[in-house]
Amino acid sequence: MEEEKDRMIERIHLVGNSSILSGSNLGKEIDSCPVVRINTAPTSGHEQDVGGRTDARVICGGLQMEAQTGWLSSISGETLILYPTPEDVRKNAQRYTSEDNSLRYLRSGALEAWAKFLDKSPLEESPTSGLYGAWFLSQVAEQVHLYGFGFYESSESHYYWKDVKSDHEGHEPHIEKLILKNMSNVLIKMKTPNEIKNSGSKIT
Repeated sequence: MEEEKDRMIERIHLVGNSSILSGSNLGKEIDSCPVVRINTAPTSGHEQDVGGRTDARVICGGLQMEAQTGWLSSISGETLILYPTPEDVRKNAQRYTSEDNSLRYLRSGALEAWAKFLDKSPLEESPTSGLYGAWFLSQVAEQVHLYGFGFYESSESHYYWKDVKSDHEGHEPHIEKLILKNMSNVLIKMKTPNEIKNSGSKIT
Protein backbone atom coordinates (compact mmCIF):
# COMPACT_ATOMS: atom_id res chain seq x y z
CA MET A 1 0.00 0.00 0.00
CA GLU A 2 2.84 2.41 0.78
CA GLU A 3 4.34 1.76 -2.65
CA GLU A 4 0.99 2.52 -4.32
CA LYS A 5 0.64 5.74 -2.34
CA ASP A 6 4.11 6.85 -3.39
CA ARG A 7 3.01 6.66 -7.02
CA MET A 8 -0.06 8.85 -6.50
CA ILE A 9 -0.16 12.43 -7.75
CA GLU A 10 -0.10 14.90 -4.88
CA ARG A 11 -2.97 17.11 -6.08
CA ILE A 12 -5.20 17.50 -9.14
CA HIS A 13 -7.68 20.27 -9.90
CA LEU A 14 -10.95 19.19 -11.51
CA VAL A 15 -12.71 22.17 -13.08
CA GLY A 16 -16.46 22.11 -13.64
CA ASN A 17 -18.43 24.22 -16.09
CA SER A 18 -20.61 26.30 -13.78
CA SER A 19 -21.12 30.03 -14.23
CA ILE A 20 -19.95 30.51 -10.62
CA LEU A 21 -16.46 30.60 -12.14
CA SER A 22 -17.26 33.88 -13.91
CA GLY A 23 -15.51 36.72 -12.10
CA SER A 24 -13.79 34.36 -9.68
CA ASN A 25 -10.21 35.35 -10.63
CA LEU A 26 -9.11 31.81 -9.79
CA GLY A 27 -7.16 31.16 -12.98
CA LYS A 28 -3.69 31.23 -11.42
CA GLU A 29 -4.75 29.06 -8.51
CA ILE A 30 -6.38 26.53 -10.83
CA ASP A 31 -3.28 26.36 -13.04
CA SER A 32 -0.95 25.70 -10.08
CA CYS A 33 -1.09 21.91 -10.52
CA PRO A 34 -2.40 19.37 -13.08
CA VAL A 35 -5.81 20.45 -14.39
CA VAL A 36 -8.64 18.24 -15.60
CA ARG A 37 -11.64 19.80 -17.34
CA ILE A 38 -15.04 18.38 -18.20
CA ASN A 39 -16.19 17.73 -21.76
CA THR A 40 -15.86 20.67 -24.18
CA ALA A 41 -15.16 23.43 -21.62
CA PRO A 42 -12.97 26.13 -23.26
CA THR A 43 -10.27 28.27 -21.67
CA SER A 44 -9.56 30.88 -24.35
CA GLY A 45 -10.87 34.24 -23.21
CA HIS A 46 -11.61 32.93 -19.72
CA GLU A 47 -8.09 32.35 -18.41
CA GLN A 48 -8.37 34.85 -15.56
CA ASP A 49 -11.24 32.89 -14.04
CA VAL A 50 -10.67 29.28 -15.13
CA GLY A 51 -6.97 29.14 -16.01
CA GLY A 52 -5.44 28.13 -19.31
CA ARG A 53 -3.90 24.79 -18.47
CA THR A 54 -5.57 21.56 -19.56
CA ASP A 55 -3.82 18.26 -18.89
CA ALA A 56 -6.86 16.03 -19.29
CA ARG A 57 -10.60 16.00 -19.92
CA VAL A 58 -13.41 13.81 -18.65
CA ILE A 59 -15.44 12.87 -21.72
CA CYS A 60 -19.12 11.98 -21.24
CA GLY A 61 -20.83 9.18 -23.14
CA GLY A 62 -22.59 11.54 -25.53
CA LEU A 63 -19.29 12.98 -26.75
CA GLN A 64 -18.01 9.49 -27.52
CA MET A 65 -20.78 8.91 -30.06
CA GLU A 66 -20.42 8.92 -33.85
CA ALA A 67 -21.94 12.41 -34.16
CA GLN A 68 -19.08 13.91 -32.14
CA THR A 69 -16.19 12.50 -34.14
CA GLY A 70 -15.25 15.95 -35.46
CA TRP A 71 -14.87 17.32 -31.96
CA LEU A 72 -12.95 14.27 -30.76
CA SER A 73 -10.48 14.48 -33.61
CA SER A 74 -9.91 18.21 -32.94
CA ILE A 75 -8.54 17.62 -29.42
CA SER A 76 -4.76 17.42 -29.36
CA GLY A 77 -2.13 16.64 -26.75
CA GLU A 78 -4.47 15.85 -23.86
CA THR A 79 -5.37 12.82 -21.79
CA LEU A 80 -9.01 11.87 -22.37
CA ILE A 81 -10.73 10.13 -19.46
CA LEU A 82 -13.69 8.29 -20.94
CA TYR A 83 -16.90 8.00 -18.95
CA PRO A 84 -17.87 4.29 -18.83
CA THR A 85 -19.89 3.40 -21.93
CA PRO A 86 -20.70 0.24 -23.90
CA GLU A 87 -17.68 -1.17 -25.68
CA ASP A 88 -18.84 -0.13 -29.16
CA VAL A 89 -19.21 3.50 -28.04
CA ARG A 90 -15.78 3.51 -26.41
CA LYS A 91 -14.19 1.99 -29.50
CA ASN A 92 -15.78 4.72 -31.60
CA ALA A 93 -14.08 7.31 -29.39
CA GLN A 94 -10.78 5.47 -29.72
CA ARG A 95 -11.13 5.32 -33.50
CA TYR A 96 -11.51 9.06 -33.94
CA THR A 97 -9.20 10.33 -31.22
CA SER A 98 -5.99 11.98 -32.38
CA GLU A 99 -2.87 9.83 -31.97
CA ASP A 100 -1.18 12.43 -29.76
CA ASN A 101 -3.87 12.04 -27.11
CA SER A 102 -3.77 9.46 -24.34
CA LEU A 103 -6.97 7.57 -23.52
CA ARG A 104 -7.93 6.38 -20.05
CA TYR A 105 -10.93 4.17 -19.34
CA LEU A 106 -11.94 1.63 -16.73
CA ARG A 107 -11.13 -2.04 -17.14
CA SER A 108 -12.19 -5.11 -15.13
CA GLY A 109 -11.26 -4.45 -11.48
CA ALA A 110 -11.49 -0.66 -11.77
CA LEU A 111 -14.87 -0.94 -13.48
CA GLU A 112 -16.06 -3.15 -10.63
CA ALA A 113 -14.80 -0.60 -8.10
CA TRP A 114 -16.80 2.15 -9.82
CA ALA A 115 -19.89 -0.06 -9.82
CA LYS A 116 -19.47 -0.76 -6.10
CA PHE A 117 -19.06 2.96 -5.42
CA LEU A 118 -22.38 3.62 -7.15
CA ASP A 119 -24.10 0.70 -5.44
CA LYS A 120 -23.15 2.08 -2.04
CA SER A 121 -24.31 5.59 -2.94
CA PRO A 122 -27.91 6.83 -2.60
CA LEU A 123 -28.01 7.79 -6.30
CA GLU A 124 -30.97 6.54 -8.30
CA GLU A 125 -30.29 8.53 -11.48
CA SER A 126 -27.24 8.53 -13.75
CA PRO A 127 -24.07 10.05 -12.27
CA THR A 128 -22.72 13.18 -13.93
CA SER A 129 -19.36 13.41 -15.66
CA GLY A 130 -18.26 15.58 -12.73
CA LEU A 131 -18.92 12.89 -10.15
CA TYR A 132 -17.25 10.25 -12.29
CA GLY A 133 -14.25 12.52 -12.84
CA ALA A 134 -13.90 13.21 -9.12
CA TRP A 135 -14.08 9.50 -8.29
CA PHE A 136 -11.64 8.53 -11.06
CA LEU A 137 -9.11 11.16 -10.00
CA SER A 138 -9.49 10.23 -6.33
CA GLN A 139 -8.03 6.85 -7.26
CA VAL A 140 -4.82 8.39 -8.62
CA ALA A 141 -4.35 11.55 -6.54
CA GLU A 142 -3.89 12.20 -2.84
CA GLN A 143 -6.07 15.31 -3.15
CA VAL A 144 -8.69 16.34 -5.72
CA HIS A 145 -9.78 19.97 -5.55
CA LEU A 146 -13.03 20.86 -7.30
CA TYR A 147 -13.68 24.25 -8.89
CA GLY A 148 -16.78 25.39 -10.75
CA PHE A 149 -19.19 22.78 -9.42
CA GLY A 150 -22.49 24.66 -9.09
CA PHE A 151 -24.75 21.62 -8.65
CA TYR A 152 -27.47 23.31 -10.75
CA GLU A 153 -28.28 25.68 -7.88
CA SER A 154 -28.08 28.83 -10.00
CA SER A 155 -30.99 30.20 -12.02
CA GLU A 156 -28.41 31.87 -14.27
CA SER A 157 -26.53 30.23 -17.14
CA HIS A 158 -25.33 26.71 -16.48
CA TYR A 159 -22.01 27.40 -18.23
CA TYR A 160 -19.34 30.05 -17.67
CA TRP A 161 -18.71 30.51 -21.40
CA LYS A 162 -22.23 30.68 -22.85
CA ASP A 163 -25.68 31.73 -21.74
CA VAL A 164 -27.54 28.44 -21.64
CA LYS A 165 -30.08 27.42 -19.05
CA SER A 166 -29.97 23.75 -18.15
CA ASP A 167 -31.98 21.56 -15.83
CA HIS A 168 -30.71 18.51 -14.02
CA GLU A 169 -33.16 16.01 -15.49
CA GLY A 170 -31.65 12.55 -15.22
CA HIS A 171 -29.21 13.60 -12.49
CA GLU A 172 -29.35 14.23 -8.74
CA PRO A 173 -26.97 17.14 -8.08
CA HIS A 174 -28.00 17.64 -4.45
CA ILE A 175 -27.13 14.01 -3.70
CA GLU A 176 -23.89 14.20 -5.67
CA LYS A 177 -22.90 17.24 -3.62
CA LEU A 178 -23.29 15.22 -0.42
CA ILE A 179 -21.36 12.29 -1.90
CA LEU A 180 -18.47 14.55 -2.91
CA LYS A 181 -18.38 16.23 0.50
CA ASN A 182 -18.05 12.81 2.12
CA MET A 183 -15.14 11.67 -0.06
CA SER A 184 -12.04 11.88 2.12
CA ASN A 185 -9.59 13.17 -0.49
CA VAL A 186 -11.99 15.40 -2.47
CA LEU A 187 -12.44 19.07 -1.55
CA ILE A 188 -15.03 21.44 -3.04
CA LYS A 189 -13.07 24.70 -3.29
CA MET A 190 -15.86 27.06 -4.33
CA LYS A 191 -19.09 27.87 -2.57
CA THR A 192 -22.23 26.92 -4.47
CA PRO A 193 -24.79 29.57 -5.52
CA ASN A 194 -26.95 28.93 -2.46
CA GLU A 195 -23.93 29.26 -0.18
CA ILE A 196 -22.77 32.41 -1.98
CA LYS A 197 -26.12 34.07 -1.28
CA ASN A 198 -25.54 33.58 2.42
CA SER A 199 -21.84 34.44 2.59
CA GLY A 200 -21.11 36.72 -0.36
CA SER A 201 -17.86 34.83 -1.02
CA LYS A 202 -16.96 32.29 -3.71
CA ILE A 203 -14.06 30.69 -1.87
CA THR A 204 -14.49 28.22 0.96
